[in-house]
Amino acid sequence: TRTNDKDNNNNNNKDFPRVQFTPRPSKSSLTEERERELLLEGERKKKDRRTREEIIRDDVQRTTKRAHAAVRAANWNRVLGGGGEAKEEEKERGGEIGGAEESVPIERQKSIRVGILGVPNAGKSELVNALVGAKVSAVSRKTNTTRMETIGTTTRDDTQVVFLDLPGIVGPEHYRNRAHESKVTSGWAAASTCDAILFVVDANRQAKKADWRVRETIDAMTEQMRKLRYEEFLFPEEDEDEEKDEENEKDDVVTNKAAPPPGILVLNKVDLMDRSKRSEQLPELIQSLATDPKKTFSKAFPVSALHSVGTETLFNHLISLAKPRPWDYSPSESTAMNDRSRAIEVVRESVYDQVHKEICYGIEIVHKSWEDFRDGSVRIEHDLFVKSGGNRKIVVGKDGRTIGQIGVKARHVLEALLGRRVHLLLNVRVKRTNARYSQQFLSALY
Repeated sequence: TRTNDKDNNNNNNKDFPRVQFTPRPSKSSLTEERERELLLEGERKKKDRRTREEIIRDDVQRTTKRAHAAVRAANWNRVLGGGGEAKEEEKERGGEIGGAEESVPIERQKSIRVGILGVPNAGKSELVNALVGAKVSAVSRKTNTTRMETIGTTTRDDTQVVFLDLPGIVGPEHYRNRAHESKVTSGWAAASTCDAILFVVDANRQAKKADWRVRETIDAMTEQMRKLRYEEFLFPEEDEDEEKDEENEKDDVVTNKAAPPPGILVLNKVDLMDRSKRSEQLPELIQSLATDPKKTFSKAFPVSALHSVGTETLFNHLISLAKPRPWDYSPSESTAMNDRSRAIEVVRESVYDQVHKEICYGIEIVHKSWEDFRDGSVRIEHDLFVKSGGNRKIVVGKDGRTIGQIGVKARHVLEALLGRRVHLLLNVRVKRTNARYSQQFLSALY
């Protein structure tokens, strides 16, 4: 029995081993562990913050490269002198351009007014910038970027060419609201006052899938010009005797007998077309668009406004159509807008590139201040008004990345445009309007 009891005790010891309890940590050890955790968490946060800064720095570098590429591709900094070579070139051409107003007498001056028409997103603004040689209109991938008539001028020898960049032309069934209708109507009215009309067509899009709005606008073009240029005006002049014969009444009815402006078809974006099919597709497009019984177009020019291919031939043809007439603008000017308006256009172009969908159309850019410094730099401040707080978050972006990219690109373009250092400040604010006028505010912008 004793041996059995010993065996049972040994089994119990094996089945139930002793549990060793560790002593409770003191308060000092707890604080040390907590401090260690806080240090690790702080280092982790610093690492994350450094990563975000690197991301923002990469975005800034990418946006800067894109802005410089846009300046080089547009080839417009040669006129206003962004760098030393451009300024030397401008000085060399000073006798032809800067001093042309004094050297060319009024009797020898010639001028032509050219209107740029076409459906939306056909490359009209890019073509105007290429022909003028300066940043005149905002260029974006978005449709309906041009909201109002923009004037660009360029002078060569004794001839001055004035370009009118007009909003996109569409039919009445495509009007979005009254503001859109008024834009199209004003575009037709401005085109009727021109000496020549350039109708711009996206050749690449038209070759792949024909846009029926192009054919519709071409057919309406002749009727619109005839309606606006061939109206009869009755002069209400009364003789003292108040007696007029039928012959005198016919003489008082004056008709604008000026010939309609010649239409010129411009096939833009030919660089995007397939090279193997370009030689076949271009004649087909010209045959389908330029040949009609109304003889709307007298010439057709395939060009690439982005790369300035074919624009010189088009410009020389416009010079040949110039009429003896005094110049409307100074030969040193490239646009009728002042520097403040041009700065707004540059910022709006950058906004359209960075902000997507319909939000960009609801942004109102307002000039706030312009301050010149002694070192030659300038401080420009703009307010960007949006319709809601949610849109404000989208425009600002995470950690301010979106508004930062907008400012970086706009600043580089403005520096090349003005030829000096620019300090650009952009404030994003919510437009405080009543619900009664909110729809009217958005329709006026779009």
